[in-house]
Amino acid sequence: MIVPTSRGLLYPSFPKRQHTLVVGLGAGVGAMAASAGPPVGGLLVSLDWRWIFLINVPIGIATLVAGALLLPEVRQPPRCRIPSPLSRSCRP
Repeated sequence: MIVPTSRGLLYPSFPKRQHTLVVGLGAGVGAMAASAGPPVGGLLVSLDWRWIFLINVPIGIATLVAGALLLPEVRQPPRCRIPSPLSRSCRP
């Protein structure tokens, strides 16, 4: 569920010809995070098990700050307020 959202945020920041670069970088970062998670978690647990929860706070804050500073605000123009469940058209 995170991948489509992150790509939707990143695609407007890059020209269309670099979208494959965005996907490649995202896959690389995801692979590194998945392989680094267990060893880093093991090191943190050896210090104190509570660190595995606390380490996410500064990472989350840094991510929010970086996103607010680096990502442009993108808004989709409104097409309709409520989609109709019975047809493909929108209700005004």
